[in-house]
Amino acid sequence: MTFWDKVLILLLSGITVLSFYVVKTIFPQGAEASIDVEGRTIGSYSLEEDRILKIKGPLGITEIEIRDSKVRVIKDPSRYKICINQGWISKSGEALICLPNRIIVSITGEGRYDAISW
Repeated sequence: MTFWDKVLILLLSGITVLSFYVVKTIFPQGAEASIDVEGRTIGSYSLEEDRILKIKGPLGITEIEIRDSKVRVIKDPSRYKICINQGWISKSGEALICLPNRIIVSITGEGRYDAISW
């Protein structure tokens, strides 16, 4: 390994660490979870208060957990449980979509930069 190989490794490591900081500042933590059922917003819930919500959709009850300023779906009546496998979300602009049960959980709050608004 030459001197320039070591310099390149250090440079790439520094860029990697810097990119984590940049992503954290560009995509701020969301403030609320907005829940839509069949296209209608049924409520917005603070991410600061831990709770489990039971939301009724066309197929049945979907359970949504808010904990540690993050949101996830823990129970869903649909066949493939895709929205459960999406895991936790916490950044403004992210969403959990339970299409068979027509429930969308989205994070709202501080602005988010994307290709359209930037």
